[in-house]
Amino acid sequence: LNDIWCTDQEFLNFQCGDWEEHAILLCNYFNYIDSYRKEYVLGYSTSIVKSYCVKCDGLPEGEIWMVMRRDCVTGHCEFWHAVRGECFFVPCWSPPTFMDRLCPHRASRDPTAPSLPSTAESSSALATDGGTATAPAAAGSPSSTKLQATPFSPVQRVHVVFDSDNVWANLQRGGSREGTAVLHNMSFDLDDRASWRPLFQGGREELRRLSMAGQRAQAPPSSLLPSLRRAPSAKAAKSSLAAAGDAGKGGT
Repeated sequence: LNDIWCTDQEFLNFQCGDWEEHAILLCNYFNYIDSYRKEYVLGYSTSIVKSYCVKCDGLPEGEIWMVMRRDCVTGHCEFWHAVRGECFFVPCWSPPTFMDRLCPHRASRDPTAPSLPSTAESSSALATDGGTATAPAAAGSPSSTKLQATPFSPVQRVHVVFDSDNVWANLQRGGSREGTAVLHNMSFDLDDRASWRPLFQGGREELRRLSMAGQRAQAPPSSLLPSLRRAPSAKAAKSSLAAAGDAGKGGT
């Protein structure tokens, strides 16, 4: 086998692992923290934060695994380098409309155009030290509703995202060679079938059904079970052979 992925406990026991082990352990850690906060910490009951493992091309390592921590309410994301412990914040991005493409400055001039949630709103769900979200500005100031992405990210291309329920293949084209532009111009709404293709169309239920079918396929046919039950054990077979050998010697 070229590559074997360890469980989290095996990884902790060995104290040695590859990109996959680091990313999976950190992803499970985040999911545990966020589920605990939602249930027990005041102010997090309405937050929906999920973490995923992401296979991507990064600088300077090449093919690596990172952890994406996504606020499902606002759409903001954090990309964590599981080995170096670095965080890269990516605000939610919406593709330009037809009118925006006709007039690129229309959105900035339109007072009714939707804007990103304030930093105070987003930080209640993604409360980490690695992001570069701006501090809350004074009410009415131009930057009071804007979030700033991390200036540079090592991610050059995103291939696959997975969690315990499914695997999603990225269908979006690569953007600029600058890391932040690649992430900023992508949609991370995994329910968007135009951007992401799931491996299991039925999600967790389909995965469970296929797992049960695989277990049944590996089990011996029911017609063989009676014969297997009647088959002598190894110890009994050895005793029978020894008795037969002794009988042969006595006959000679």
